[in-house]
Amino acid sequence: MANVTTNRQRNLPTKQPSTSKTEQEYYTGNKTTRQRPSYLTIFHQNIRSLMTKKEELNIIMQDKSVSPHLICLSEHHLKTHEISKITLNSYKIAASYCRERAPKGGVCIMTRQNIQFASMDLSNFCRERIFEICAIEVNAKNNKIIVGCIYRSPSGDTAQFMELLEDTLSFLYNRLDL
Repeated sequence: MANVTTNRQRNLPTKQPSTSKTEQEYYTGNKTTRQRPSYLTIFHQNIRSLMTKKEELNIIMQDKSVSPHLICLSEHHLKTHEISKITLNSYKIAASYCRERAPKGGVCIMTRQNIQFASMDLSNFCRERIFEICAIEVNAKNNKIIVGCIYRSPSGDTAQFMELLEDTLSFLYNRLDL
């Protein structure tokens, strides 16, 4: 039988329900502190049509225990003119890729209104049904973090996907300030 260790046994921070609307409470060891989290939370969902599930997603994001900094959605099924109009509670579209010819697919990243970010143009790497990607660079505590959302259609060519993924990662690595 596997030995299971919980976060509390390893002394890792465990998020507790918040009673304050302006601050989150975090449990660390024996202390409860009120402070901003020192990490970036990301919510990812293969949404399979954002328009038909927007209200459900709004309800999930209203839960203060979820409240991610970023939302990454794959298979949003929207066109460019549709996605530019999307808002969700206190989130806005930060980056997206929409298919031009084929139906469905697409990826997007939404950020909270207060997140500092820069969109990254990765359109040269995108191929409908093979490799769909969007990315942003987030400024977090003097660090720059690249966050991407990728979708590969099950019917897409896996070898092409892997080649485009490698090219994209090389491109992103060369942009880093090491």
